[in-house]
Amino acid sequence: MRLDNGIETLNKPWALMLDYDGTLTPLCSHFNESQIDAKGLALLESLAALPEVQLAIVSGRSVDQLMGFLGSLEFKRLLLVGLHGGEVFDMHTATWLVQPDAVYKTRTQELVEYLLDKGMHALEAVHIEDKVHSVAVHYRQAHPHVAEKALSLFQQGFERLQMASLFSLKPGKALLEALPKAFNKGHGVRHVQEKAKTRFAKAPGLIYIGDDVTDFDAFAVVNEAKGLSYYVGEQLPPGAPAVVGCLDSVESVRRFLHLMAQAQPDPSAFRSA
Repeated sequence: MRLDNGIETLNKPWALMLDYDGTLTPLCSHFNESQIDAKGLALLESLAALPEVQLAIVSGRSVDQLMGFLGSLEFKRLLLVGLHGGEVFDMHTATWLVQPDAVYKTRTQELVEYLLDKGMHALEAVHIEDKVHSVAVHYRQAHPHVAEKALSLFQQGFERLQMASLFSLKPGKALLEALPKAFNKGHGVRHVQEKAKTRFAKAPGLIYIGDDVTDFDAFAVVNEAKGLSYYVGEQLPPGAPAVVGCLDSVESVRRFLHLMAQAQPDPSAFRSA
């Protein structure tokens, strides 16, 4: 695990932002199986309790989906940033900070109906994920020719329903999503940053950890603010924004977070593990 230019001290406020799938939990064959374990939940709870840390989960999942995994952290100092920044929920106060426009729901439901009518749900190992304000097709376990058919059908529906004025097609790890153009994780970072500014007496440093191409927008915003971006994987993909280090696995992410939870002031502790 490589952590160059690591955190010098926790004696300053930090906005700590974490992707969910592939960062806090291993990627699963089905998107509904990514339940974080008890140790992971305990670690998040300890981070949320740090007085100088604003913790946030920044995910492509909806807030409702995240609540299904993280509901035990109710009333903790935790922000749930769902739909790639399209919605933000404050767990501590149980209040919505950002919610999507209803027009997105209308259009995505049209796409879901189209896909069901065309029989996508019958394609083996292909799954439609209805996030209400966006919709994704997953094909991680599908045979390549089945995955190709699913992607073709998804793109066909997107075009025939003329969704391009409001939505873009966003690729991820073995998925393709019709996502409102106004949503991206960079915007999610800015929401967390603004919330942290209102909580702390001085501007917080930014830390972001993520594993997917959808996290690149977040890396760019964090880098602009001279924060710390970490990619989960052995090597940063071509075309990605610069990061200060790579964490090779979910286990490496957890070791990093354990160091933060212990609030260790020794900078060498954050440079290598």
